[in-house]
Amino acid sequence: MPRQTLYSVTLVLLLATLLAGCSAGNTPSAKAPTTAAQATHLPLATTVATAAEAPAPAQATTIPATPTDVPLPTTALPADVPWVLLNNQVYGDDEQLDFQAHNLPAPAGNIQGAPNGGYIAYTSQDGQLLVIETGRFTRVLNAEAYGRVVAGFAFSRDGRELAATLIDDQKNTWSLRFYSLVDGNSRELRQGSSSVALNDQLPLIPRPLHWAANGLLVDYVLWGTDALPSQLSLINPADGTERLLRKEGYLNSFPAPDGAHVAIVTGQPGMGSTPTMQLAIVTVTDGTEQVIIPEQPGYIRRLRWSPNSARLLYASSADYGVPDAIIHMRNIDGSNEHTFVVGSASVAAEIADLAWQNNQIALMLLAKTNGYFHLMKLPIDQFSGDNLQPYAAYERGQNPNSNAIIIYTPGK
Repeated sequence: MPRQTLYSVTLVLLLATLLAGCSAGNTPSAKAPTTAAQATHLPLATTVATAAEAPAPAQATTIPATPTDVPLPTTALPADVPWVLLNNQVYGDDEQLDFQAHNLPAPAGNIQGAPNGGYIAYTSQDGQLLVIETGRFTRVLNAEAYGRVVAGFAFSRDGRELAATLIDDQKNTWSLRFYSLVDGNSRELRQGSSSVALNDQLPLIPRPLHWAANGLLVDYVLWGTDALPSQLSLINPADGTERLLRKEGYLNSFPAPDGAHVAIVTGQPGMGSTPTMQLAIVTVTDGTEQVIIPEQPGYIRRLRWSPNSARLLYASSADYGVPDAIIHMRNIDGSNEHTFVVGSASVAAEIADLAWQNNQIALMLLAKTNGYFHLMKLPIDQFSGDNLQPYAAYERGQNPNSNAIIIYTPGK
């Protein structure tokens, strides 16, 4: 078929689909990200890219008009590609989940994809926990039915269960529960008070961090305050027995995928002064702690374990508001460190998030001034800003302050 004829037919079909969607009152879909194949032409410019250099994302699939009592047709998020959350939409290659289009509350807090890619769990603006099946974009769990807000949650290794701590502000109680996402059954493992006890003991609440083969890693938080978390523990999901790993407070914790170690960030957050950070590794079997980065000026902004729990990938900067960041990769014992700078002339961007595509390839989500977030991949045996390779690009939209995060990777 001649090229001009093909373009005419395509245009007619596209206009017909858009008119059908508008007649049903659907909100037009946002632009989908460019795929890896489409993004391969993006150069790693040594200067900030201009708007004219911005990639042209493919059009998202338009949702056709349907009766209100029929579920909207969807294209499932593929489980073999990374997912990026931006402007209340989750992008996975050419597919996307638009929360508004599917009458779902927008994410406002913690959000993560299940290890098998079958579900997305997140906190809504009113503090409710929701779980969405990614194959149909329908709710399989809504904690609003329990009249509670969520303090934290974690998926099981097979992605079929969810551990969550829910707070009932009316009754001042908390409940650590386990939900089957397959059949909807749930059970309560532990419960307690979220108000100050009669003996003035602080009401510390267990917050699920990571569900590994050796148990559920939790820390304890003082609900309704900005106090630092403390009491890193391992809980047996079967009987609720608990083993304390670390009692002292800390700034942040990052459990390894296999549950054998936890990276702990300690130090001073700064708050008007120069922050200081220290990075240590806690061994779960015996609770021993090894400092791999002694306390020093700086701020650790992101930290991600490799899928095999052998390496750490993290970003550090001089302070919170500093756009330049040093990207680090090292073994869990602190050895074999590699670094490069994002924000330098060779990588003119700001770091938005980090992840791992697999044990050999790191992922970096970079914000550029051309109005796009760029997902880049980097082979770890070529750990340099000069070797970043384009994977996909996502349009920032009308809000110049939009943030983007990676919520799921295949990670194998």
